[in-house]
This record gives sequence, C-alpha cells and structure tokens, in this order.
Amino acid sequence: MDIVIEVTDGGSSDIRNAQKAVDALLEAHVITRSLQIGEVSAKETNDFNAVWNDHRPEPLGIPIGKDIVNLLPAVVQLLKNFLQHVRL
Repeated sequence: MDIVIEVTDGGSSDIRNAQKAVDALLEAHVITRSLQIGEVSAKETNDFNAVWNDHRPEPLGIPIGKDIVNLLPAVVQLLKNFLQHVRL
C-alpha cells in the first residue's frame, strides 16, 4: 500500500500539470490526498480545488485552515481511514 499526503497552500503555477501528476498517482493505485494549510487567497483555494476536488469521483483535497496545530490531527485521521481495513 502506497500513500501520498501532500501539504500545500494550494497554489499552483501549472494546474493542468498538477492534475496530471495526481491522475498518474491514482492510476498507479497510490492512495493520494492533499491538505491545504495556511492563509490562502481565493486563487489558491480555486487552484487547490481544481487540482484535487473538481471533476473527481470523490474529493481528494481537504482544507485545514491557517492554524498549523490542525495539521497533525488531519494526517492522523487520514491514516486512520486508510489503515483501518488493513489486515496483518
């Protein structure tokens, strides 16, 4: 099981290439999610959603807000969701 969790402000210099990179990870069966953190502009929010959420069967990007203390609980929750069905 491969998992990628990207932490970002959400801005992208090339939205289409970012979408293609996410698509390639998904096609390789990599569990892929993104956490948007920081004080972000409307453009960064739109870019983030364009890459991670828009036109996808399920949202892959989660806005965390500007408070860094929210990052670790969000990562833990994501991992818990991914790993709860793993049998050793």
